[in-house]
Amino acid sequence: MQFESLSEFFAMGTHGLYVWLAYGATTLVLLAFPVLAGVSQRRVLRELRWQVPRDEEIPGKGDRSEDREKNRGREDGDDYS
Repeated sequence: MQFESLSEFFAMGTHGLYVWLAYGATTLVLLAFPVLAGVSQRRVLRELRWQVPRDEEIPGKGDRSEDREKNRGREDGDDYS
């Protein structure tokens, strides 16, 4: 289809509003998806960085050297605390 002027191209007959809204919505989704994925990734990584040090503080969760020293020489099941 050939248009005689730029205004006719943007109007696209009587379908211009629908066509340009569809293009706009598609562009918005295509631009928003990578941005939202990046925000979500940063949030998950921040939560993981926060969670890892907390797991190391919980007895039995981490491999801390002070726990190994304290329990050295004990048999399984012996509790001297």
